[in-house]
This record gives sequence, structure tokens and C-alpha cells, in this order.
Amino acid sequence: MVASMSPRRPGSEPAEGLAAPAVQSVAVWTVRVLRVVSVVAPVVTVVLAAVAVVSVVLPLVAPGLVDPRGLVLTGPGILIATVLAALVWLIADQLRRVFETVRARDPFQRPNVHRLRRIALALAAIELARYLGAGLVALSVSVWGPPPGQSVAALASIDIGVWLGVAIVFVLAEVFREGSRLREEQELTV
Repeated sequence: MVASMSPRRPGSEPAEGLAAPAVQSVAVWTVRVLRVVSVVAPVVTVVLAAVAVVSVVLPLVAPGLVDPRGLVLTGPGILIATVLAALVWLIADQLRRVFETVRARDPFQRPNVHRLRRIALALAAIELARYLGAGLVALSVSVWGPPPGQSVAALASIDIGVWLGVAIVFVLAEVFREGSRLREEQELTV
């Protein structure tokens, strides 16, 4: 019995065809960049956390040494920057792990679903941290007044683009969940 083979149309190569080397190259470089970010981000987070502690403790320990009005912007800014650096670290680590599975040509795994959900939550937390930072600046200004010679405008506007991005990453996580389910189902089919 002869199996019938339909002729292939140009441009209908399978996934491991012409595009695969380009995808692999992008995945390799993305993983390399994310590894660097995964090393740098924790260092930045620790440094910012130390500066944040000093900026909060110093006025309490030596009240005459530092004018708290000078820390109106610095204190909340450093605290928020510390949180942001930690979240960037989390996102970079999760993205690196996702791209490693892409590089291995096996992205539809259950762990990637959880990684994408963590990324979406971290993106939402970054946006919420921005709102918190604006609130802390407003609170600091109301308690201590603006820094000498500076005016302060803290606006916490809602950025629809960021929230749309969060929603898209959650949808992408669900696509990966379904892809993972289909792959597991296919592996059970003989």
C-alpha cells in the first residue's frame, strides 16, 4: 500500500523549518540577557534596600543631622525603587525560564503557565507600586512640606496600556495552559 503524499506548498514548512534557527537564536540571546539581569537585579535590590533603611533610620537616629524635608522624595522613591528592582528580578527570572523551554523546543509545560501568571502579577504589582509611590510622596509632602526650593506634583494616573498588558499576559498563560493540556493529551494517545 502506497501512502499518498500531497505536495508541499512553498512557505508551508513545519516549525522546525526555516524559522526554527531564527527562533532559537532569539531564544539564546534572550536567555543570555535575562541571566545578566538575574544577576544584576538582586544586587541593585540589596543596595536600594540598604539605602532605603538608611534614609528612614537616619532621621530617627540623628534628627538634627538630616532635614526630613530633604527625604520627602528620596525616601518613598528609594522604597518603591527597591520593590521595583525585586519585581524586575522576578520577571527576568521567570522569563529566562520560559525562554529556556522555548530554546529546548518544549514551551507548553505546566510550569510555564505558572511562570506567566507570576509575570502578570508582578507587572500588576509594578503598576500598583507606582500608585503607592505617588501616594507616599503626597503623604510626605503633607506631613513635612515640600523640599526646600522644590515643588512637588505626585500624580497617580491610571495607565490603561499597562493593565491591558497584564491582561494579555494572563491570557497568554491560559493559552499555554491549553497547549500544555493538549500536549499531555497527545502523549497519552497512541
